[in-house]
Amino acid sequence: MITAGKRFLFLGLFLALLFGILRARGSTAWLVPWLLTGGVGLICGAIYVYPRYLTTVFLSLIGLVIALSAILLQDYNPKWLSDIVFWFRVLFAHVLLSFALLHLIKPGRDPVEDA
Repeated sequence: MITAGKRFLFLGLFLALLFGILRARGSTAWLVPWLLTGGVGLICGAIYVYPRYLTTVFLSLIGLVIALSAILLQDYNPKWLSDIVFWFRVLFAHVLLSFALLHLIKPGRDPVEDA
């Protein structure tokens, strides 16, 4: 059985890929793709992570955003790759944003206590 967190992550990855392909084919729409991809990213970042994995998840998200930004800044990438990488960066930047903000506001939150 796939947990809700994995479902939202897979949905975000699919949306990022879909909107990247659409952008590579000439689509100029940005508001709806941004809201959908960023919104799913915010939800993914808000999902509970066991305390022993917090550091690993946090550092992995930082590494992903930095790596995707570095790939995006390379001039010799084909346009279609830059378009797809852009939307993956949008997704993971929003995951990192909500994850870091929630753990800054309430470190070590427990979903049982929050219910």
